[in-house]
Amino acid sequence: MLRGLLELPGAAADPQRASNLRALRCVLVAHASVRTWSWVLAGTAPGLVATPLYTLPTAIALTIAAVAVWSNRRRMAASRVAAALVSVEFFLTVLGAANHVGLEWVALALFALLDEERDDEAVLLQSSVAWVAALVLFHSGLQKVWHGHYFGGEFLAWAIAGREQFADAMRYLVPAGELTRLQTLDALREGSGPFRPAAPMLVVASNLVWMLEVAIAVLLLSERTRNAAAWGGIAFVLALQLPAREIHFALLFAALMTTWIGAPGMARLRPLWIGAYAYLLAHSFGLVPGEFLVKRMGS
Repeated sequence: MLRGLLELPGAAADPQRASNLRALRCVLVAHASVRTWSWVLAGTAPGLVATPLYTLPTAIALTIAAVAVWSNRRRMAASRVAAALVSVEFFLTVLGAANHVGLEWVALALFALLDEERDDEAVLLQSSVAWVAALVLFHSGLQKVWHGHYFGGEFLAWAIAGREQFADAMRYLVPAGELTRLQTLDALREGSGPFRPAAPMLVVASNLVWMLEVAIAVLLLSERTRNAAAWGGIAFVLALQLPAREIHFALLFAALMTTWIGAPGMARLRPLWIGAYAYLLAHSFGLVPGEFLVKRMGS
């Protein structure tokens, strides 16, 4: 019954399904390892795990899992170890960690439970991950509509006031004088404001965000528009998150969106993701520049 509810039309006939899911499995464990190392080396792990006594052994164990998951014999065990470690991380940092850690946990849990080498599980795994990505995208747009702070650009104006990376990302849409006004406001002080921007392009961009999130999620449901919508979703999340220096979320969500696309799938795209994670890991160790990809530590 569950398979019947979740199975994507045409998914059962996908000849590249198993190889794409194997590649995505490797990418997800690599993501968990690199993200944990960023916590260790920046000293910014949230909540109860904010101690090297916990994060350092976890990072080492996840790195071992990220190597072991490439082995066909050890991939399930490595995925289950990674899922267990991220489960502890996530539940110890609830309300403290970025919400994409929860998305990472859900994806790893699915790969810990389902094996792409079993035909009866592979379709369910692909469909489940794909639906998670689509529902997150749709809910993100729906939440913006429900709260209403995107219609007039108020949330982005508040974000510019309180977050340096948003100010950097939006400086091309906001006149210099308006940008300076917003940056001088205290985003966390009651009575500060107003946060209604006097920049028409910022209001346009604010409304485009929720419109595209809802539209892409809906277009994924049709086989005729699915492939274009999936690639559009990948481009959208990269365009939205890279200027905000949220590279970890951008890579994670874009990877999950590949479950909606046809060839080339993650099996062909995996080198791009692994290369990006290798660069981020090198940045965490201070070996390469990366301030243009990640938020300032502690922000």
